[in-house]
Amino acid sequence: MLYSTELPGLLTGREDNFFWLVSKLKLNSYLRQDIQTYRIAPYTMLSQRIIYSCIFIFLTWLALATRHHPSWFIPLIVEYGGDIIWAGMFLFFLRTFFLKIDLWKLALINYALGATDEFSQLYQSPWANQVRATTLGRLMFGAGFLWSDIVCYAIGTLLAFIVIWLAEYFFFRRSKKEASRRSRRALPPR
Repeated sequence: MLYSTELPGLLTGREDNFFWLVSKLKLNSYLRQDIQTYRIAPYTMLSQRIIYSCIFIFLTWLALATRHHPSWFIPLIVEYGGDIIWAGMFLFFLRTFFLKIDLWKLALINYALGATDEFSQLYQSPWANQVRATTLGRLMFGAGFLWSDIVCYAIGTLLAFIVIWLAEYFFFRRSKKEASRRSRRALPPR
């Protein structure tokens, strides 16, 4: 209960402290728990998709920058960084659409697609070379087979896997637990 002797404390600069006011009003534990839960907005699947899409766009720009602006990077990054970033970027792209699939399965699919794309460069036909001659075709299908690209795809997939796993384990998992706990919670007694 809020006593009249505590009323001056409400008006002396603590009026902006909502949690202090809640503790003085001695609200039931359900409401207090709800208030503490809503301090950090829960991350839904939509916001996860938005975050992964933004990372995908940034990594696309970064991979293209390694090719078009080599003076910005050290020679090792110029040589292999684009392929590493490209593989990681594609895992973020896949994760944007397939949030419910296990991450390790998605990483294997990502690596298999990258390796398949690289091995497809061994196939040389007039129509395939015409597609690869375009800018979009060269970006998607590459120009020539290199064993180092296979290794770069593995490194890029592994790095992106680690980043996504850490984000989902430490950041998104907590908010998913909070959201499911709130939805299962019974209404407070009257």
